[in-house]
Amino acid sequence: MIKAPKGKCEECTLKNAVFVPSELHNSKVLFLAEAPGYHEAQDGRPLVGVAGQEFNDIVVECGGKREDGNYMNAVTCRPTKVVDGKTYNRTPTDVEIKFCNDRLVEEIEKLQPAIIVCMGKVPYVALGGDPKAAMKDVVGTTFTWRGKYDVVVTYHPAAIAHSGGGKTPRGKEFRDEIKRAVARALATKPSVKQLVFDIRVPTRKDTNLQPILAEMNRQKERCLAWWDDREKCDSCKQKFYCYPD
Repeated sequence: MIKAPKGKCEECTLKNAVFVPSELHNSKVLFLAEAPGYHEAQDGRPLVGVAGQEFNDIVVECGGKREDGNYMNAVTCRPTKVVDGKTYNRTPTDVEIKFCNDRLVEEIEKLQPAIIVCMGKVPYVALGGDPKAAMKDVVGTTFTWRGKYDVVVTYHPAAIAHSGGGKTPRGKEFRDEIKRAVARALATKPSVKQLVFDIRVPTRKDTNLQPILAEMNRQKERCLAWWDDREKCDSCKQKFYCYPD
């Protein structure tokens, strides 16, 4: 089973849970969610299912499309609980968030986003927020993470469904808050440094880019060696970011 790169997987209670990798596109925006649920585990992508569809609709209303953002979970493996013989999603514990944090930091550092939309309590805690804070008190706030990444805090889109849907007063409030954060993120302009990290195939000889290209090629070779089906790698949007071992 492939587990999260750089995470403390063997120490984690989720070490045998389903791992869902990040979904990366050529974008300056990072949408950071909580943890995989049933649909994410089935599809192998973050933020799908009911909450994901609601979120996609919000992005379209803001003039964008899903590929305009990157998608990560603060905890990459699905936390579950069993009640009366049935398996349900659950919220990751603070320990599980901590064990996955090294992986999260490394992925974000490689991605170099211009803005992070922190969706829900779990990613808020993962980025150093107060575990005792109520979401209603921090939604709409912004802060700088690690001295260089702009973060805007909002609700997780699952909160819309949990409140009865976007047509209820509470659901509409949640939806409006998320829409404000999404609109702000999509309007964010990348810095020069972030534009450099967006380059996939540079057309000029720049000595400053050579270490980056060398690292990209090393990771590509490792992935190609890892998968038996090389076509899977060729179509993978994460091929320059994944660490299969």
